[in-house]
Amino acid sequence: MPEAPQRGRRSATQVADRFHLLCNLHDVLTRYLQRITPTLRRVLASTPAATSPVISEAPETPAAAQSLPGRLALVPEVIPEPPASAPATRPLPRYGRSPRLQQEQHARNAGRTHRYEQVKRRFAQGQSLSQIAAACGLNTKTIRSWVRTETLPLDQRGYRGAGKIDPFIPYLQTRLAEGCTNQSRLWREIRAQGFTGTRSLVAKWIHAHGQPPPVTPSPAVPQLPAARQLAWLLVQDAEKRSAADQTLVAQLQQHTELTHVQQLVQQGMTMIRQRQVADLDAWLQTCQASPSVELQHFVDVLQRDYAAVKAALTPPWSNGPVEGHINRLKLIKRSGYGRMQLDLLRQRVLYDAA
Repeated sequence: MPEAPQRGRRSATQVADRFHLLCNLHDVLTRYLQRITPTLRRVLASTPAATSPVISEAPETPAAAQSLPGRLALVPEVIPEPPASAPATRPLPRYGRSPRLQQEQHARNAGRTHRYEQVKRRFAQGQSLSQIAAACGLNTKTIRSWVRTETLPLDQRGYRGAGKIDPFIPYLQTRLAEGCTNQSRLWREIRAQGFTGTRSLVAKWIHAHGQPPPVTPSPAVPQLPAARQLAWLLVQDAEKRSAADQTLVAQLQQHTELTHVQQLVQQGMTMIRQRQVADLDAWLQTCQASPSVELQHFVDVLQRDYAAVKAALTPPWSNGPVEGHINRLKLIKRSGYGRMQLDLLRQRVLYDAA
């Protein structure tokens, strides 16, 4: 507190401003929330169910109950979480040819089958091999081999035979059913059995045929507001909060220390607004014993100017009108962008007041 009034007049009584006391108390809660923000995020992440506060006559924390007994407390009621729906499984990719290559192969086989039927029909009509080859655009050797068979022979172009991994597919399926999905281990096991392929081939087959592990959707964790915004939310009346804010506050009240500090700040604001000077000493002692370092430092500052703080809770008067005039004077001064001298400022103030 400034010492100028005491030096100017010894009999003057210093009175602290109740508005600034409320602002300082809100700043204390803001600094406390800034310090425990990581802990609050973990509390939100570890809370599986939504909670909704219920007003009841439950006792407060022991320290707060000794200072201001008989007040209402917020008791969170836990609502069971609804069962989560089964996660949608993604379709497994195919192993082998791509869909585009498979379509090209089907089209090629359909054209080959059509030419084979045309060759058989022309040969049945009595045409020679040369005539059929010229009409169908095929080699004479191909026509001769087709007319000698009853079914269309397999297309040998690009045929590579069975894959390297095909003989070991039953063993891999058995190991996957047992729960083994380690690609390197499975590759070493089938390599000991005679597999000559690479580990990437085994990894590709497992990615195509191995059942992916079930993905459990993580519950949506509500975002933690900024410390100053959260401080206003905690000191706000419960009936003025929205449903989402009420749920957030109820989840944060799982933190016991935060609930205790919130109650002390609310009690201090109620004491200042209603000028309950009889509760000042008990409230200061409770805050001094609280686990919040910020509250302890705030109490130390109040105890240095105990007389002024106590005088602020005694008379019904307030310096709110004076603060309003000071705010108006600052607004007029700042509207000059630093170019306003004292005489011009005086004229502006008097002109606005007229």
